[in-house]
Amino acid sequence: MKKRSCIDYSTPYSAFPFIKLNFFKAGLIPIYESFHDRLFPYSELMGNNKRIEEVTAGNGVTKIYIGTPYSTTHYEVGEPVGIYRIYEGVTGKTYKSVVTSFGTITKIVRIKQFGREIISLQDYLKLAGNKTVFSQDELMTIFLNNKNVEMIELVYNGFFGKGNNVNHKSLKDVELFPTHPYNIDYTKNEFIKILEMGGINVQNIIID
Repeated sequence: MKKRSCIDYSTPYSAFPFIKLNFFKAGLIPIYESFHDRLFPYSELMGNNKRIEEVTAGNGVTKIYIGTPYSTTHYEVGEPVGIYRIYEGVTGKTYKSVVTSFGTITKIVRIKQFGREIISLQDYLKLAGNKTVFSQDELMTIFLNNKNVEMIELVYNGFFGKGNNVNHKSLKDVELFPTHPYNIDYTKNEFIKILEMGGINVQNIIID
């Protein structure tokens, strides 16, 4: 239990499950549905009754996301982010790709940049540990087959729940999906708007 009047915002962990009040920008982290559902098993979708494979990473508050962006991203430690589940089907993407949950970035490690190894393969595998949804073979494939590899550690602050996820169409309609998720920078008010669209009582997450 934590008192709302004396929350320690020095780190995202000490503040958990709250998000610090004085953030200046926020973002979206895109993740394909097959990986999303293993890493964020509590971020459920309406009508999705398929059994989710249980993995260690899915049960932890700390999540490690491994992305392969086209160029260097501009996320920052301490930045709140929405988790954007990308629907992999052929049709209906704008209605079935949704923001399901939100967290706070705690660490960013650039593994490869423009084909140059910044972190060795062995160190990369150690950093990933058991907090990703990837097997050792999958981690190695990502490392070897991509020019840009980025590891983002985050605290999983919360989720919207079935029937409350915010789809791509809704975000576009209110001009909150202007470009590729990797390139989006939200203002504080814009991010709060997304939380509200997901049915979150912001006063219980961002304590003023």
